[in-house]
Amino acid sequence: MPSLLLPNLSNLDASSFVLLQDSLNHSGKQLLFALANHVLDRVDEIHVIISEVEPDEVKKFFEPEAFSKVVVHDYWTNPLGWNVSRDDTLRVNSDEDLFSGVWSTPRASPCSKIAVVVDAISSFLPYQTYSVISTSLWSLLHATQGIPEIQSVCVLGLIHADLHTEQTLNALRHEANIQVRLLPIRPTSSASDEAVGSFEIIVNKKSGKVKRQVENLVSTRFVRFVTYSQEIV
Repeated sequence: MPSLLLPNLSNLDASSFVLLQDSLNHSGKQLLFALANHVLDRVDEIHVIISEVEPDEVKKFFEPEAFSKVVVHDYWTNPLGWNVSRDDTLRVNSDEDLFSGVWSTPRASPCSKIAVVVDAISSFLPYQTYSVISTSLWSLLHATQGIPEIQSVCVLGLIHADLHTEQTLNALRHEANIQVRLLPIRPTSSASDEAVGSFEIIVNKKSGKVKRQVENLVSTRFVRFVTYSQEIV
């Protein structure tokens, strides 16, 4: 059977939410940015909300020629808004939509197809309830309803599943069109590979059908290149 992940990622509709769930045993950061690169050619602009990756480190996840499409929203430097001299677009203690600042920057074209990458949804949860997070994600996904220039939005978000309750995780899973749950990583003997692991993918179809599959991945030193093979569940 072919991979479920990449074909479904290539055919994301507007308002699609891809939820990656990792753990201490298998970080999803590289896979998140590998998938961001995969959708990069299909969008006009990609907004990266960072809370765990330093601003200067974001460039290493993208090819230099592709970085012109990337807009970085710095949540890492001043997450609580303590540095009042900075005009931050994001503050975790805001009563407003957490991600509203994403749309304060100029867009690439009058009718833009946009992807939003949230490098750690977990960073918000100590300060806001999961219902606030879900509402903020919904606002991102449905920005087309309030901003005519935006043609479509898809969101890729990473959460550290072992830090949160099932109630919190289920609330976010309910919003997701595609779920990717990383499984414990296995060591590799190859000098060219950093890690060999596997993940479970769950795809919720509009018809109501659910497809589930476990796939293997080999991530090379260049996060852009990720290869998949599959195991039948």
